[in-house]
Amino acid sequence: MNRPDYAIPSNPKNKKSIFPRILAYFGIVLLLLIPTYIAVATFMMQKNAPIITTHAVYDTLTLTGPDEKRVNASDTVNNSLFAMFATLTGSGVEVVSIPDSHLAGHYVATMKNPDVNDRYDFYFQRGSAICYYTTPQNKIFRVEHAQTTAFLNSSFAFELYEASAIPVLTTAATDEVIPTMITWHYRTENGLFTERLQKDLAIQTHTYPIANDIAFYFSTQPSTHEVTIRRANEILYRGSFDGISLPLLEDEVLDFEIIAVFDQNSRLDYYGQLTYSFRMQVVEAARFTLNTTTPKVGDFLVLRCENVKNAGKLQFHSEPALPASPIVFPRDDYVYAAIPVHTAGAHALRVTYGTVAASFTLDVQPRTGTAHTVTENTLQGDWTQLLTKTIPDLILQKGATADSGMTPKGGFAMPDGKRIFGFADTLLLPEAQSATDPLPFGLYRVDGEVRALSAGRVLEIGESDALGKYVILDHGCGIYTYYAGLCETRVQVGDILAVGDTLGLSSTHFYHENAVLIMASVGKAAVSVDFLYSDPAPAT
Repeated sequence: MNRPDYAIPSNPKNKKSIFPRILAYFGIVLLLLIPTYIAVATFMMQKNAPIITTHAVYDTLTLTGPDEKRVNASDTVNNSLFAMFATLTGSGVEVVSIPDSHLAGHYVATMKNPDVNDRYDFYFQRGSAICYYTTPQNKIFRVEHAQTTAFLNSSFAFELYEASAIPVLTTAATDEVIPTMITWHYRTENGLFTERLQKDLAIQTHTYPIANDIAFYFSTQPSTHEVTIRRANEILYRGSFDGISLPLLEDEVLDFEIIAVFDQNSRLDYYGQLTYSFRMQVVEAARFTLNTTTPKVGDFLVLRCENVKNAGKLQFHSEPALPASPIVFPRDDYVYAAIPVHTAGAHALRVTYGTVAASFTLDVQPRTGTAHTVTENTLQGDWTQLLTKTIPDLILQKGATADSGMTPKGGFAMPDGKRIFGFADTLLLPEAQSATDPLPFGLYRVDGEVRALSAGRVLEIGESDALGKYVILDHGCGIYTYYAGLCETRVQVGDILAVGDTLGLSSTHFYHENAVLIMASVGKAAVSVDFLYSDPAPAT
């Protein structure tokens, strides 16, 4: 039995008509996708590239550097500077932020057209060829090396290179001298040298004050330099900074010319030549006043210096030689020098400051001491060692080399207790055949508390077999006092003491009864405690 066939026979006519219909559908879809693709592609391109206003016509560009000075007042659209920044603004990849390391090298380029001023901020890192910039639409773009090299190797980018900085010349009074001519080259990104075009030059002759302290200082030392000093048409000096020597001048105007040459060197990133032409007027010439010309051995002179701007240029010379270098200490409007003396007789003291010199003739008086004959039971310890080595070494090692800035307040008090031996006394020790040299200290019988002779700071606390426990106080002006032979100290290093404050307790370390050794020094020389409490503080 045959079943009926339910298959539907195909219609050749229907099969042929479906293909045009599919092609029509495909064409419609394609027509719809093309605009969408174009829109997406345009969006992506704009997203990753800066916006350029194609209808704007820029006719000028101004550029301001990191120091907020105008790099070039006005550049036309045809010149190289405009082309450099036009290239930068036409390239780059948009980013979210600018790294902090780039913020220092900040240039502002303003491109002008008749309608608006479009400002672009450019950020260059020192030593890097990468640039970030912001557009007028506040977008941020990162530009790679290839697009930045033209600017980085130009003279307009000098603020990005430390080697482009012109060395600074200052006077002794710290006035900055402005050059009149500059030729300066520095190494750029490509390793080659370019000349710095933007420079600050003196447009008129400047006059700087001097107080007979003629000296000059370069922030970077030149290879060679020459100074020429004229008074009217007379050449007073020609040579180097170190050898400047002029007669005493007052209220005169001198003409200066300084030529400094910085040679080209493979190790350096700069070379050039600077010329300075200026005038200096001598005002307030230095003056010197000495507190006395008849000191005693163990005193110290106090020299007051007026109109001294650079205390480091003071020079001292003495015949016979000084026992220690003077301690120089500025206070208020003056500079002082504490000068110890220790040899009786005639002295010639000369002080020099720049072109000024003052000479003093001194008649140093002897300080009369008492001769003591001591027995074995009187003294404790090895006094020969104490006098010949321990005390001299202590002053040489611990004495001041400079002023600490303090000033003795209230002067110096007389030591407590009865004086056993005094400064300049001599001793005939039991084992000695002759008297000792004059003592550089005093020994005082003190029962109990030992007090500071003047206000000061505790500089050191120590202990040794020869000295026992000791305390050193710094009173400023290069003056120290020493308190040795203590059985106990009651201060800490750094403590600030007033006159009369307790610093320790006496002992029998040096003497058969309670006593303390008290000594004073100015710089590396011992001075008399008697002089300290009999004369006012040196800076008052």
